[in-house]
Amino acid sequence: MEAKKKILIIEDNIVLMSFYKANFKIKGYETDGAATVSDAVSLLSEDTKLAIVDLNLDESNGEDFLRYIRDNNIDLPVIIVTGIHYNSVQNIAEKYGCYYMRKPIDDDKFYELVERLISGSK
Repeated sequence: MEAKKKILIIEDNIVLMSFYKANFKIKGYETDGAATVSDAVSLLSEDTKLAIVDLNLDESNGEDFLRYIRDNNIDLPVIIVTGIHYNSVQNIAEKYGCYYMRKPIDDDKFYELVERLISGSK
C-alpha cells in the first residue's frame, strides 16, 4: 500500500485554500487546511509530509508554526508561500530551513518543488 501523501496547508484566504486543496486533490494528494497556527498544530500527524505556510495570517503569524515545528523537533519540509516581497522572508526561510515562493507563484515550479520535497529529495 502506498504511503499517504498528505499536505498541511496553512492559509487564511478561503479562496486560496480552496484552490490549493482542489489542485492537490487532482494531483493525488490528501490535504488538511488550517487558517490559524493553533488549528495547524492540531492537524499535524505522522501522515503529514509537507506544510505550505502563509506568513501573514489574520489571527496569527506563520512564523509561529515554523517555530513550533523547530522547537518540537518535527522533521517536516515547509514551503512558505507569501505575497511579502522583502528580504525578511528570505531570512525567515533560512532561519527555519524552509523553501519559499512569492505570490503569484509559478505553478510548474511550485508543484515540482512539492513533489521533490514529498519524495524526500531536497
